[in-house]
Amino acid sequence: MSFYSGLQKTSTRLIAGKGQNVLLRRKEGGAYSPADGKVVGQSEVIVPMMAVVFDIRSSESKIRALGADDVPTDIQYADKKVLIGGSIPLIPEVGDVIEIAGVPHSVMKCTTTAPGGVNLLTSAIVRAGA
Repeated sequence: MSFYSGLQKTSTRLIAGKGQNVLLRRKEGGAYSPADGKVVGQSEVIVPMMAVVFDIRSSESKIRALGADDVPTDIQYADKKVLIGGSIPLIPEVGDVIEIAGVPHSVMKCTTTAPGGVNLLTSAIVRAGA
């Protein structure tokens, strides 16, 4: 086991001990149908995981993030910060949905801490109302 693998297990254990169950939802596949004007044939991947959820601090509300449509948007006080341990099968991306206590939240920004290629922590800024 490498040094970073040990840290990954520790971060996952700590978040599991202090966190809550959330669901990561991602739509995959599909094709645009000009006749309907919609994307058809998409499937939804749902991944349960543990996360710690925080309110946004005032210093973080000055951050800008790219929304799902690649348009910059300001982080708002009502947004949440979600920390997810390193051992996860799917890393959230902008446009995904994280369901917290049954409420869907759109991922506005997501970063990972992965020294040596080992994901130790994923941090996402999310907004209610997906």
